[in-house]
Parts: sequence; structure tokens; C-alpha cells
Amino acid sequence: LPIYSYFCSVFTVPLNLIFIKHKVVMDLLRSYFKSIGDTFWSSDIWLPPGHDWDSVKLSCPGFPEFYDLVLPIYYSFIIILVRAMLIARPLGRFCGLKDSGSQLPHMFQCAVHRFRAFMHMASGHIYNAANESETPDAIIRLIHHKTVLDKFAEVCWRAVFYQGIFFYGLFALWDKPWFWETTHCWYGYPYQPVDPEIRWYYLIELSFYWALMFSQFVDVVRKDFWVNFIHHITTILLLSFSWADNFVRIGTLVLVIHDAADFWMETAKMARYCKKNRLCNMLFVIFTAVWCVTRCGIYPFKILYSTLLEAPAIIVFFPAYYIFNSLLLILFVLQLFWTTLIIRIALNAVRSGETDDVRSDDEDEEEEKVKADENGSTASEDDFQEKVKLS
Repeated sequence: LPIYSYFCSVFTVPLNLIFIKHKVVMDLLRSYFKSIGDTFWSSDIWLPPGHDWDSVKLSCPGFPEFYDLVLPIYYSFIIILVRAMLIARPLGRFCGLKDSGSQLPHMFQCAVHRFRAFMHMASGHIYNAANESETPDAIIRLIHHKTVLDKFAEVCWRAVFYQGIFFYGLFALWDKPWFWETTHCWYGYPYQPVDPEIRWYYLIELSFYWALMFSQFVDVVRKDFWVNFIHHITTILLLSFSWADNFVRIGTLVLVIHDAADFWMETAKMARYCKKNRLCNMLFVIFTAVWCVTRCGIYPFKILYSTLLEAPAIIVFFPAYYIFNSLLLILFVLQLFWTTLIIRIALNAVRSGETDDVRSDDEDEEEEKVKADENGSTASEDDFQEKVKLS
């Protein structure tokens, strides 16, 4: 027994010390992050003077909750999983689009098939192996080449979402006073309960933009990739902060205005991928008209006017008000950038008769190079297959 007690004391005392130290460290980290959270979400920053979170939530049972902002992140992965499989790809096949890419010579198709067996490898490893085997650049581009059906599927699911969420937004906002008179966005702030249909409208939109941001890295890479990335980040921040700060009323107006034009843009792209040029041109004209009315008309002269001029006359200034307006202005600058692109597309359409997207993906530019490499290749199939062996 004395020996047993001795060994127990030898082994348990250090373990107890480690446990105590670990607990102390975890308590310190917990208190540190709690202090950061309390400072970040201070009512002095996010609420008008004289209000705090406890009093607002007690007096306004329908006030938005912080933890609601976590749900859209989970929902976004569900959207990514089902976005193309259920609607987009079957519709594309119905319209006559195929999974296969360009018609390559037989030896090129064999090479592409062999390379796609290694798609689980990182891109860097593939390129290193290609350099060692002296594989032509045209084949390397084809490894990650997106088919027309892939591109159609990406724009199709966005079109379906924009159309559905736009009509749902109209349904949710039609009987709301701030939909018709923007000053009602500020009356009674911050004591403005959020109705269930508005809550779901907001969270679904936020889930969609999370999904857009995540999927942007695997979708077709376009020339305005970083502009789109900034737009998605700005929109997510705008929706998150406006939800936490209960700027939901003005936020719903921003959402419904943006969704009005996006549907027409995506359907025009769908028509272009299906080689329906006349339909594409007609949809582009509608899109341009709706864009100019909503993004260049209603947004600056109603939304920004309300936040910059109407709100100060009704509510007291506080730091979150400036954060919210800064994000709205960033969004407006991005819209001006895209307006210039739309004008360029319109001018190109007048000259050529086709509405080619000036933001088109880099793969479109490489397709001509691929075709040139295909036609110019004179190597025999046996020699080529010997080069593309990967071990």
C-alpha cells in the first residue's frame, strides 16, 4: 500500500498540475475573447445613445438575434450541394447542351481522359508532372476546362434563385409601410420587431451570398473575379451588420432592388449559351432597362437618400450608422463599375449584333488557343501517349 500510494502521488500530482494550468489558460483565453466580443458589440457602437442590448431585447421581442447569423453559413453548403443537380443541369440537357467539351482528335481525347483520372491531385502537382512529361499547354488547359453545360448550370441556378427570391421579397414587403414610404424605416428605431417572413427573407439571402462567395473559387473564373469577391464580402457584411443592428427595414429594400435586375442578366446568359442570340438580345435590353431604373435610379435617389438625409432627421447619429452607410456607398461604387461594363456590352452589341459579355471567363479566350494547338499538332498518337504517362 505505501508503494502504491507513492506511485499514485508521483503520477497524479503532475497530471493535476497540468490540468490546473490548462484550466487557467482556457479561462484566460475565454475571458480575453469575451472582452473582445463585449467591446466589439458594445451598445455604444451599435445602438443610439441611451439604449443597450438588454433593454432593446426586453422591449422588442422580435429583435434580431446574433446567433441567427450562424445559420446562413450552414444553409449555404446545402445550397451549393443541390444548386445544379436538381434544376440546372437537367434543364441544360433539355435545351440541347451536352457534357462533352470541344470535339478533339482521338489522341487528345485519350490524353484528357488519362489526365482527368488524376483530378484528385492538386493543380501544382499536375502542372509539375506535365512539365516533366513535356505535355502541351493546350491539354493542361483542358484538364480544368468548363463545358458549356457547366457554365449554363452556374447561371441557371442563380437565375432560378433570383426570380424566386424577388417574388418572395415582394410578397413579404407588399403590406409593409416602409416599402412604400422609406421614412418608416426609421420611425421607432431600434424598437422594430422583425416579422417571420422578413426574417426568412433575410436569412435566405444571406445564405445565398455565402454560397456565392464559397462557390466563386470553383466556378468559371471571370475577369471581374476580385470585383465580385469584394461585392460578396460587402453584401455579407452589410446583411450581417444590418441584421445585428436591426437596420432590417432598409436592408430589405436594398435586397429587393438588387434582385429585380439580376434575374434578367442570368437568363440572357442562359440564352447565349443555348445559341439563342435573338432571345439573348431581347433579355439584355430588358436587363439594361431594369438595371438603370433600380441600380442607377431607385438605389441612389431613394435608398441612399433615405439613409443619408432622412435618417439623420429621425434618429440620433451613432458609429454603426456610419459603418452601414459606408458599406452602402461601396456597393454603389461597384454598381457604377458594372454600369460601365453594361454600356460596353451595349456598344459591342450595336456594332456586332451580339451581346458578348465583356466579363466573360478566361476559358473563352483560351478556347481559340486550344483549337489552334489541336489543329497544329502533327505528333503521332503513339508518341503522344508516351509523353503523357504519369507515374
